[in-house]
Amino acid sequence: MAVYFLDSSAVVKRYAQETGSTWVEMLTEPQAGHRLYLARITAVEVVAAVARRQRGGAFSAADAAALADFADDLAHQYCRLTSPPV
Repeated sequence: MAVYFLDSSAVVKRYAQETGSTWVEMLTEPQAGHRLYLARITAVEVVAAVARRQRGGAFSAADAAALADFADDLAHQYCRLTSPPV
């Protein structure tokens, strides 16, 4: 088991197919047992990135539905940093 800090660009790759998505998907598989940390702002940044791509035509409405998966993962899989680790 390893510990990873994911920024919003890495998290988006989990829910949208782009360069690096395969690596992020393997890293975030629950069976891998890694601890995944996010900054609190990451949740807002991911939603904004998906909405921006949907408005720009890069995401269909079905692709944007991945936000439901993100919300579930945010509640159950990611750890959120409230202050820098000591």
